[in-house]
Amino acid sequence: LLIGLCGCVDRTVTSVESMRLSTSSYHSGGTVYEIAEKDGNIELCRYRVIYSGVDEDLELEQSALCDTQEFIELMNTCGVTRWNGFSKDSWSVMDGTSFTFKATVNDGQIISADGYAKFPKGYSEFVASLESILEERGTIETEEATEFETVEPITELAPKTNKSPDVA
Repeated sequence: LLIGLCGCVDRTVTSVESMRLSTSSYHSGGTVYEIAEKDGNIELCRYRVIYSGVDEDLELEQSALCDTQEFIELMNTCGVTRWNGFSKDSWSVMDGTSFTFKATVNDGQIISADGYAKFPKGYSEFVASLESILEERGTIETEEATEFETVEPITELAPKTNKSPDVA
């Protein structure tokens, strides 16, 4: 009864303002998924986390447009509202994956979750769906190729001489 009275987070997403999912693992580094409104749709972006010393930079890897209602349905199918407050870890796993999830839905409602080698129900399906959207509809971001200066190989060596060094 108390759980029902709390009602801190609606069980159904009806609108989405923002979403950020960060993952990190020893073997694959860091990845960030973010959404932004673009022309009445949602733009889903995947970034690779680049570490330089203590700083972190995000390098855009791929982006895709997604219908807003379709994205809301994905969030509901995967039950992201139930993730709110999820914070579990399995520190016995030495090389696991960690995640941090934060979304603003339903005109200001915050959903926040994190974990290390433990994930809320629907998490794997959500990530797989994000990857599927990117794979099916995404554009792969590439940096412009850098032109390297071509160095001509040395084809002639200095002529050999049989002269003895000058002795003074």
